[in-house]
Amino acid sequence: MRIEQIIKLVTEAAEGKDNFKEGAVGTNNYGFVFKDLNSNIPYVTDTYSHKYFEAGSMRDVLKIWKKVKSFEELKDLSNFDEKNDLLLVGSLKTLVPTLQFGGFNMFRIWMFVKTPKERMFPATFYWGSSGVSIGGWASYGITPFAKEIIFPEDFLEIVNFTPFNFTDNERGCFLDALEFALKKVPVSDFWGVFNRDIGNSYMGIRRGESFNKLMQHFERDPEAEREVEALFGRKFKDGYNQSFIINLLPGMRIYVVQFEYDIEQDDVIFGNAKKILEFWKSQKKTSIADKIHEKQKMFARIRKENS
Repeated sequence: MRIEQIIKLVTEAAEGKDNFKEGAVGTNNYGFVFKDLNSNIPYVTDTYSHKYFEAGSMRDVLKIWKKVKSFEELKDLSNFDEKNDLLLVGSLKTLVPTLQFGGFNMFRIWMFVKTPKERMFPATFYWGSSGVSIGGWASYGITPFAKEIIFPEDFLEIVNFTPFNFTDNERGCFLDALEFALKKVPVSDFWGVFNRDIGNSYMGIRRGESFNKLMQHFERDPEAEREVEALFGRKFKDGYNQSFIINLLPGMRIYVVQFEYDIEQDDVIFGNAKKILEFWKSQKKTSIADKIHEKQKMFARIRKENS
């Protein structure tokens, strides 16, 4: 995508003309264009990007934190609701259908922003160890070498601001606009396994409703791992003739069985290699063909007994 197209999309979004197909949405004279970090566009990158403030539910936690006066209030902060965060991520999935989830970051995405003051800049939006956050670049290249690595020269010509220079009030307005804009977008279903300090969480949106489940710890089994990894990339049928595939979650030794037409949350099965291997073998024994064969044998036996 050419830089001129990004400028056109972000400007139109700021003026109230959204383009969900191209990942562009806006509100209150703010425009946002979202792109997958794997889109192979030269200026779409998170190289050297670092966090500069919290967003989503973590933003609310920090507001409350400043007012905490007792231990009881402190305990309440540990139970903050991530439902709104998951819904925002579901909107991002609608804008960028290729967005992937899970690992040490629940997601990471690049965005280009235009503000009511005609400020234009790139940033990153992600869910990491400290919650949903905004990342970016305090400087767009201290040396010519670093500058060249991060962004092409023609892209830097349109960047006229860094959000590290936002005042507290401007930062609040920016975050309000970002959330309001995303809430205009229909929510898509998604799931991912997020590697957190408290353990792995199976999180996402299913049929428009959020879910967040802490997963059990899975012990490794190297022998079973070698066997199950030979099954990757192949399609199998379960006992009800439903297709499924077996994969390894990125960055984690957690294996997953994912059905082609999953309907409920439990249609995704997680486990170590041994558990997944046992599931696969059990489905081989209860295939449709096997069931038909068993029924034929049973009918033949009944006819013989009644003859």
